[in-house]
Amino acid sequence: MNKSIQIILLIIAFAGAFLIGFIPPHLKYKACDQAIQALENSCNEQSLSKDQEISLLKDKLYFEDIKNTITASLIELEKSNYGTSLDKYKVFIEKWENFKSNKLLQGKITDADIMRDEIVADLAKNNAKVKDKIIAIIEKFHSINL
Repeated sequence: MNKSIQIILLIIAFAGAFLIGFIPPHLKYKACDQAIQALENSCNEQSLSKDQEISLLKDKLYFEDIKNTITASLIELEKSNYGTSLDKYKVFIEKWENFKSNKLLQGKITDADIMRDEIVADLAKNNAKVKDKIIAIIEKFHSINL
């Protein structure tokens, strides 16, 4: 009996030692899994911030395009090309309509600042006084830093 108890205890000890051998790899697996989760969360946050940054840059680029369009209208006006200036001003208005609700412009420029109807009418009449109104718009746009 003594011998059989020793064999049983020896088998139990071997089985226990065998099972204890699984603990370190399991702990290592859990640590690696947590590190992977943290890395994935970090990448997702960076991806979101990069998307926001790209969106902001697109908005800034579009705003610069709007400024360039109104400036092109003034250049054509300086050349006394009222028809071309009117066409460029209409393009400016279209771009402005697409962009005016952008959160970057909250309260910085309003439709009243654009003077759409007045300028269109003055350009259609070849009124040279429209130049001052367009310059005022350009100055307003250039005073805004996005």
